[in-house]
Amino acid sequence: MVDLCKLRFLQKGELSDFDEDPNDIQVFRQTITESKNAYLPKMISIKVGGEVAAVDLIAIYKDTYCPLHGGGYDIEKFPE
Repeated sequence: MVDLCKLRFLQKGELSDFDEDPNDIQVFRQTITESKNAYLPKMISIKVGGEVAAVDLIAIYKDTYCPLHGGGYDIEKFPE
């Protein structure tokens, strides 16, 4: 997810939030590993033709789908 997010923003000529603050990577790692059963973290990946086209980080909390971070999309290979 981090690599795709960085790639997407690079393709747009911008910095991703992970480039602006590398500590964000650790925050999301902790979000995934330290849920302590309060919520269920999940990575949602979309593959097109066997290649990863998009990745999002979500959490399920009290039967509610909560998007945590998106932006992991390869817009050059999969523009639409």
